[in-house]
Formats: sequence, C-alpha cells, structure tokens
Amino acid sequence: MSETIETTETVTKPRRLKTSLFFPFLRMVRAMDGPKLFKEITAMQAKGKKLEKEAGDDDETIAEAKNEMGMELFGVVLDVLPDAEEETMDFLTRFTGLSRAELDEQDLEVTIGQVIEVFQDARFMDFLRSAVKGIRPGS
Repeated sequence: MSETIETTETVTKPRRLKTSLFFPFLRMVRAMDGPKLFKEITAMQAKGKKLEKEAGDDDETIAEAKNEMGMELFGVVLDVLPDAEEETMDFLTRFTGLSRAELDEQDLEVTIGQVIEVFQDARFMDFLRSAVKGIRPGS
C-alpha cells in the first residue's frame, strides 16, 4: 500500500527585476558605493570566465570555479551591505512583496537566498550598469 504525502509548499515563479524596482535599486547601489561594487563584480566575472575557459570540459573544475566566484561576490556584497541597510530592506520589501516586519522576522537563510536571487537575475548587470551611470559625478 502506497502512502500519500501532502505538502503545503507552494511553487512560485521566480521574481524578476522590474522597472518599478529601478529607483529603489539605484538608492541601494548608491548606498553601497556602486562604482566600486560594479568594478569588483566586473573583475570577478572576467576572472570566472577565465577560470571556466581554463577548465575546458572538466565539469567539476567549472563548478568549483563558479562556487569560488559566488563566494567572492557574496563576500564583496556582505562588505557593503551594512552601509545600505535601509535601502536594501526597502528594495527587498518591494522585490519580495513582504513587509519590513516579515523580512525582519524570516530566517536569515531565506533573506540571503532572496539577495542571491537578485544577483542571479538576467537583468541584474543591466540594472547595475544603469544605476552606476546614474550616480557618477556629473551624470
């Protein structure tokens, strides 16, 4: 006899960076010293591509390179996030649809996952480029 397991877990489609998030994103990036952040992310991407190219067809080495780049990126973001707490939380409330109180009370692992989700969005670099251009002196 087979057993049926019920779950209350709902599958939601991935959130995406929308135009309505651009100005909150811009404020968040400005608070994080956007040009410096953009420069570091761009350098990490180039390093990651080089490591992947050097790895060739070795899936394990490619996975290790991606993991290393992800950890470096996470370290850079963690370094600047405290300077942008309010702006980041405002952005995350808009991105997730949760209230500030809900974000404050959810597991940290979930919040970190939401921040990672932003960075994994295909539009992230376009958003970041535009935000950095918008905060350069004289722009």
